[in-house]
Amino acid sequence: MGIEALESKDYQTATVFMSKFLREAPYFHLGYLALARAQLGMGNKEQAEEALNKAVILTNLPEHKKVYLAKLDWLNKPSH
Repeated sequence: MGIEALESKDYQTATVFMSKFLREAPYFHLGYLALARAQLGMGNKEQAEEALNKAVILTNLPEHKKVYLAKLDWLNKPSH
């Protein structure tokens, strides 16, 4: 349900469902990416960064880590 809410830009609902999901599966790095997208959609840049940092720590896949780090870099640019 969290992904569906995210796709329909219902960021509040997406955040609630992704947070609940991650309490049950805190190792799932892609869940933190979805949570970051929802947080950013609500204008919560710091929470989005926090979620992306967790994703970076949890992933063992270099290609995912590269994507997460690029998103963090984008968030940290002065215009965002």
